[in-house]
Amino acid sequence: MTASSNPGSLHSHFLSRPDDAPWMVGLATSAAGSLPYPLSERDIEADTAHALRVFAELGLARAELVHMIGDGAEEIVWWPFENAAMRMGIPWIQAEGGPHDTARSDMVLRRFRPHAVLGMSLPVLDALGELGRDLHGMLGNLRALTATPQAAIKLRSLGIACRVQALLGPIFLFEAADGSGLRYDESEWLVESLDGELVLTAVSARMSPFSRLRTGQRGRVGRIERDGRREARVLFD
Repeated sequence: MTASSNPGSLHSHFLSRPDDAPWMVGLATSAAGSLPYPLSERDIEADTAHALRVFAELGLARAELVHMIGDGAEEIVWWPFENAAMRMGIPWIQAEGGPHDTARSDMVLRRFRPHAVLGMSLPVLDALGELGRDLHGMLGNLRALTATPQAAIKLRSLGIACRVQALLGPIFLFEAADGSGLRYDESEWLVESLDGELVLTAVSARMSPFSRLRTGQRGRVGRIERDGRREARVLFD
């Protein structure tokens, strides 16, 4: 985009954009590989509202540092959570989920002592162990700790409590507090299991109208009664 000589006119241009106009484009993972994943302002607002609900359930609070760990390809999925953090006044520091960026997570965890870590990955966890870090001291007393399915298995084997955070297509799923399965934003998406494969459908007016997007991930979907309504729970195989 060419810089405008009149910042006010540029600002007015963005303010005047319709809610369903393209705002940003990223990638969505699928069984067929990465697919273009455009988002509208409406999509971002809806996803930010969901992220705010997730943060509230995790107990995140204003002015308490959060460390977010995720690969660059996931940035479009993380953006609503970053947006939610800004709205809540929550500072955050990001790092990549691969071993090449472990030094950054190591620095954040030791020097800044965040109140929560979201998206802990197995490569980072293994690398921290190889560095001889006290994983219980780093991760055992956080306000909230979410981890990829593989990292969660290792954390729990070490006696460190966490919730699973899993990427499914272009969305994150978070484990319910009672351990009954993984939850997602049902006002925007429908997750189904077809022949044992999890597929994803957009159920609102999203810019990416995925219909039974094959994710290549195996799992089951059930429902439980909660607060007088039935909620979906996803279980990975």
